[in-house]
Amino acid sequence: MHLVEFVLLADVHEQRALLHAALPFLWGDFFHAAQHTRAHGSECAACAYPARMTLPEGATVIDLRPEDLRAAEPLAGLTALPVRAVSLQTIEDGAHGLTPDLGPLIVICERGVRSGLAARYLLADGLDARAYPGGVPALKAAVNGT
Repeated sequence: MHLVEFVLLADVHEQRALLHAALPFLWGDFFHAAQHTRAHGSECAACAYPARMTLPEGATVIDLRPEDLRAAEPLAGLTALPVRAVSLQTIEDGAHGLTPDLGPLIVICERGVRSGLAARYLLADGLDARAYPGGVPALKAAVNGT
């Protein structure tokens, strides 16, 4: 049985413990994915994620970026969807305060690495969450059509 299958079968407390135990391995996967994208570009056919992802109606965007980056480049200028600032640490601790009534959660960070981990934690908390691949630069490219 794979870790992901086991996490899906475990209760929420077991899921969080498993994710914490798997952190070093998950970061390795994200690091490898980032290296692959840098080497082959975001349009690579071998990449697991689509090069561009549309933001679904009724979704809430979760901005993981530090306050200085959020202030310098607010996501509100890129999307009409509601945006909430939440730190990865708050999500890891389970103190994020996010609820299913916010709709699907689209998690975004500066480059797309931390958002994948945050989305996994939010999924373990029973929320409909997915990472925006490529981070803010990919969202800007999608909005600008480049």
